Parts: sequence; C-alpha cells; structure tokens
Amino acid sequence: MGAVAGLNGSGPRVLFVGPSAGARGGIAQFNARLAETVATNAHVRAIGFERMYPSWTDAGRRQPAAAGHEAFLVPWRPRTWMRAARELREFGPDLVVVQWWHPLFAPCLRHLIIAARRNDAEVMMVCHNALPHEPFPLARAAAARTMSAAGRLVALSTAVAAQVRTLAPGARIDVLAHPPNLAGHIDPMEVERWRARVGPVDGPMIVFFGNVRPYKGLSDLIEAMPAVCARSPATLVVAGTFYEPVERFRLQARRLGVESSIRLFPGYVPDDEVLALLSLADVVAMPYRTASQSGILPLVALAERPVVATSVGGITEAVGDRGVVVPPGDGAALAQGLLRALATPPLPPHGFRDGWSRWAALVVEAASDAGDRAYRKALR
Repeated sequence: MGAVAGLNGSGPRVLFVGPSAGARGGIAQFNARLAETVATNAHVRAIGFERMYPSWTDAGRRQPAAAGHEAFLVPWRPRTWMRAARELREFGPDLVVVQWWHPLFAPCLRHLIIAARRNDAEVMMVCHNALPHEPFPLARAAAARTMSAAGRLVALSTAVAAQVRTLAPGARIDVLAHPPNLAGHIDPMEVERWRARVGPVDGPMIVFFGNVRPYKGLSDLIEAMPAVCARSPATLVVAGTFYEPVERFRLQARRLGVESSIRLFPGYVPDDEVLALLSLADVVAMPYRTASQSGILPLVALAERPVVATSVGGITEAVGDRGVVVPPGDGAALAQGLLRALATPPLPPHGFRDGWSRWAALVVEAASDAGDRAYRKALR
C-alpha cells in the first residue's frame, strides 16, 4: 500500500481511499492534495483505484488505468475490496477518509467502511456530490446506504450538505469550501504556448474550461454567443475533455453564424497548463445547468480572473458578490451577463487560498480524537 510522505509512524494514522494521485480529474487532485497536507501532521497512506469506470463506457475510455502499488481497487471486482480491507487492518488507521462522488462505487466503499468500523477506525466521507449529475440506477438508495455507514460526512457546499441530510438523516455533517486543487504558480512559457495555440483574437477572450458534459451547459453558452458577438468582438475558447460529440458544438456554432468566434480544444489539459490557460481569459464562463460546487472556481480565483456563472448548487454561494450570476439554461441572460462582465469586469472570486489548512485541521483533529477513543477503549 502506498505511503504519502508523513511522520514515519508518529501522530494519528489516516488512510485515504479515492482516485489515485496519478488519475485525471478534480477529485483525484483533491484527494492527493488533502493527503499531502495532512501528512505534515499525521502518518498517511492511500488506497487508490486502478480503474474507476468499465472500459466500455465513455468515462472508462477517457480515464487510463492508474499505476502504482497503492492503485489496485476496481469497484466491480470484490476481490480488490478484500485486499483493501486486509491492508487497512495491517495499517491500523485511526481515521479513514473516503472520497464520494458516484453510486457506482457504493458497494466497494461500503465494504471498506464496514471493515474500518470493525477495526475501530472512524470514517470521514468527503461528499463531492450527494447524487450524480446524470441518471444512475438506484442512485438514491445506494448513496443513502453508503453515507449512513460512515461516521462523519463533509460537504463542499451548503447545497450539497442539504442533499446529504435528506440521504443520511441525523448524521454529523460539516461544510468546508473547495480549496484550489493546483498550486498558484502561472508558468509564463505555458501562457505563451496557449496564446499561440489559440491564435490571434480581435477582442476579449471568454474561456470555458473543464469536462464537457450536458450539465455543464456549453450549448447554452454557444447559444449566447450571437448576442455577445453583436456587441463585442469576443472569442470563446473551450478547452477540456468532451463527453459529448465535438461536432455537435461545431454544427451549433455554424448554424448560429458564430463559428469564426468559437475555438474548440478537445482533450485533457495537463495540470501545469490550467492556470496559464485561465490567465488568458477576460472572463471565465461557467454556464452550468446543475452543480454541486466547482473545483474550477478556486482555480479561477488563483488566476485572478472574473467569472460569469449560473445560480445552481453551491456556485452562487462560492461566487458571492464577486462575479456575475445569471439563471441557468437562459442563453439571453447569459449573453447579458457576459457583456456586463466584459464592459465592467467584476472582482475575481476569492477566499479559497487557505482552504487546505482548514481541511487538514479537520482531518487531523478527527483522527486524533478517534485515536484517543480507541486508546481509552483498549484500557478498559
């Protein structure tokens, strides 16, 4: 089982279960960053997923298998759950921190949660979502059963916490904001590479970054572009992994007569390029139709760029009064919001930079309390 650089056995013992450090995506970044921060005050280990989605699914084709000794879990292979339970017993954690975002993982995670409780370890579940953004069979029942098995739940927004309360009534739920998954350094060379890749633009740049899924509302953003372009020589740059056909958006842009104002860059954007890309934006657009919260918003804050977002989930809470917020699924309102932000840029979002220290303090405190309880129990 892989170890994160920690205190070599001193301090509380914390086991992290979630996407492997080398996996793609914000939850993998979150899990790795939290483990690294906690490791300054605890002995930390990790169990990760070798595969998170079946290879025949779209997500499975886009997420390569993880490497490393700690990455062996597969959510549909029970023998890997049993191995994880054995290694959990060998490590003897005071606290197990589990990342939750999709009911596909419910049987595997519940198995490990029960194993942890049998070994007198407390369990903290970090709820990135309460329920998935897309329909999934028996999602509510699977989520409720798994959350109820954990001793402590942590949501990243009050909107998610409210959903979690309906699934796990009576559970202890903390709310901590989503910190930035990446460091704040912007590489000037990467900025110039992205500038060259985008090519010349005649006016301001609107950037949409991240996975392109139906709930992210890219089609609403493209629908807004004719009204934006009628009053501004703006260019929309879209960069990220497309889970919808790229050609669908090209056809939409062509039909609306804004094809020349939209530049699509399908494909995963490496971590060291993300802030460089965002720094080029005059406005970052987040036209989500639904949301729990966003790991992108803290990165926008690090890049110090203004944002136009929709009033869904925890987005409004995180943006506060430092951005333009419009109703979801409304292309006309989105166009007006973009034009307003381009004319008078709002202040960039803020308040995320010290988030990791708060998260680490919560985890270490929970692990220390669990260790004390286990010690007192052993003395009886």
